[in-house]
Amino acid sequence: MKRGTIKEKIAFGIISLISALSLWFTTFIGAQKVYPLNDEECMRILFLGDSNYAYEYDGYTIPQRIGEALNAEIYNCAVGGTTAAKLPTADYIDTKMDMFCLHNMVRLMETSDLQSVRDFHGIFNDYEYHGLIKATILTDIDLKQMDYIVISYGVNDYTSGLPLYGESNYDEKTYTGALRKAIERIQNLCPDAKIILSSITYCALINEKDYQDGYEVSWGGGTIDEYRDAMQLVATEYKNVYFIDNLNELPIAYENFEQYLSDGLHLNATGQQVYAEHFVSLIKEIESDVNEK
Repeated sequence: MKRGTIKEKIAFGIISLISALSLWFTTFIGAQKVYPLNDEECMRILFLGDSNYAYEYDGYTIPQRIGEALNAEIYNCAVGGTTAAKLPTADYIDTKMDMFCLHNMVRLMETSDLQSVRDFHGIFNDYEYHGLIKATILTDIDLKQMDYIVISYGVNDYTSGLPLYGESNYDEKTYTGALRKAIERIQNLCPDAKIILSSITYCALINEKDYQDGYEVSWGGGTIDEYRDAMQLVATEYKNVYFIDNLNELPIAYENFEQYLSDGLHLNATGQQVYAEHFVSLIKEIESDVNEK
């Protein structure tokens, strides 16, 4: 029998280590279902989004808080630093941030093909490895079993100055175009799932050493309320798509944001809990309306 080369042995070792670590990591980063029930009729929710869903405070992510409140199975496939819109320089997968944008996450849902992600990665750094774990979970789940698919992007689209609208309604290098394309692709994959568009939260970013109100400052694409309005507009265009307003309906404002945000951008434990409670109330309203019908 031909012996493997040193390079082959190293490659095999890396792959084995990644496989082992991914199983361990999913327990702690909320990538797998977190609150499975014995009841086969339990609610199942898939979350796609950015760092506000990916980050953990006091041992919980937002999807975990929602899953615990609803006693539901959750699949948290959010990756920090990602956007809904494709980056202007990105053609397919050619930048680290764009690798796990909404377009490419939906592509993984359609194809279950992780090879292009693995090929791009090479030797993994923390960000890419975390994204690969989420991508792996996304390709493993049974999408037809999902009751809800949540799309929550906007913070990085806002801070990156990505455009809200374009000449085409389906231009994925714009915020609204990316949302429309994702909704229609997901509806083709999961016609029975309800889709929730969950809006940007309040932001107060540092600009010239002082925190600036996100309602007043644009980083090139618009102010935070313009991103909120754009998402709501898209939601009204589709059946079985719901909108949750985290900007106007959560008690976070310039005067009090330090109570709810860890850095002017990311929700802390208090902010996460307020967000989750608001989200759960909407889910219960939707379910109540469905049952009445």
